Amino acid sequence: MHSADCNTDHALELALRARKFHLPRSRPSPSIDCSSSPAPKDHEDAWTEFRTAVTDSAVIAFGRRSRKYPDWFRDSVDLLLPALEAKRKARGMVRAHDTRNSRLRLTTAKRDMQRITRAALHRYWTNLSQRIQCCADTGDLHGMYQVIKQAIGPTSKKTAIVLSEDGRPISDHGKQLDRWADHFSSLYTRDVPVKQQAINALPLIPALHELDADIPLGEVKVAIELLKTTKLRELMAHLPKS
Repeated sequence: MHSADCNTDHALELALRARKFHLPRSRPSPSIDCSSSPAPKDHEDAWTEFRTAVTDSAVIAFGRRSRKYPDWFRDSVDLLLPALEAKRKARGMVRAHDTRNSRLRLTTAKRDMQRITRAALHRYWTNLSQRIQCCADTGDLHGMYQVIKQAIGPTSKKTAIVLSEDGRPISDHGKQLDRWADHFSSLYTRDVPVKQQAINALPLIPALHELDADIPLGEVKVAIELLKTTKLRELMAHLPKS
């Protein structure tokens, strides 16, 4: 086919022909030369060598995880570790030389370990109870709840399903808050009838007029300064309980 200028449509054919684009290629990862490594004798040796190499590399990269002891063990570690070491040595002696004396030493070590463990647990829970009571007596609510959380340990947070008025579950967080707001609004705005007989049946408590007396400003300042100090806690611990 010729154009008006008596030229062929060779340029048009080249333009319509699919062009090839050369994209830069990424360098391939270098191959590891294993020819110089000694060949393992069997598959067991090969697996042992591979496992050791992977474990050592992971320890170097991430480190070892430190062992965490319970709170009661950490507080009495100076008493528990020697008892554990004595029990371990006695067990080793029984395995090496199973005699009557070695078994007797192992039994004695076990008995001492149980006695020290019970004493450590008793001391730990006694200290926690005293700290909770001291914080409650001094009005330190934050410290009291912190010690209670330490005593009961970590708790799993579970959320109950919030249902709409017609019983369908609500998944959206905003709609759940609106449902709670509607629930408490209708709960506390409802008029509850109270009979006069119930009011008259309540016991009368004598009034404490000494509580209406003014407290000196100096005593208030001293009480605030000593509220969260160890001096006040020691003072409350030594006070006779009524």
